[in-house]
Amino acid sequence: MSHLRYLFLISVLIFLSGCAHKVTLAQISPKFQSKSSKERQLVQRYKEYWDYFAKKQFEKAYYYELPHQRFLHSLKWYKEFNEPNDQNYTTILRSINFPNNYTANIHSTYISQDKKTSFNFTDKWYLIGGEWYHLMKTTKLPTFHQNID
Repeated sequence: MSHLRYLFLISVLIFLSGCAHKVTLAQISPKFQSKSSKERQLVQRYKEYWDYFAKKQFEKAYYYELPHQRFLHSLKWYKEFNEPNDQNYTTILRSINFPNNYTANIHSTYISQDKKTSFNFTDKWYLIGGEWYHLMKTTKLPTFHQNID
């Protein structure tokens, strides 16, 4: 009987360790792990943002967008605007360029879940108050509901 208990205990531990595994959809090259603290913070924010975005956790990704863009676009609008996007794709950080101390251009590759589509893209990130924020890729202005006579 004690052998069955050990077998059961081992099975439960294996199951729980599998549940604790976190799927990461943003891939970061090891070359970005040992950089300056400013770059490490940017890479961490990038990874979190794209993981949330690829998993369609827009309520979390939204708070990585620039504060003035969040002022202009509600969370409801943000979710509706981004909902048609693919899900569970992978982004791979390729390089980072700092034109100045407060701006970063991150060059990445998008790979679809079925691996049939891939393309390169560039994100802009801005350092504001010690925190990095993503520049939302939209030129749409919010709709203001007011009567104009």
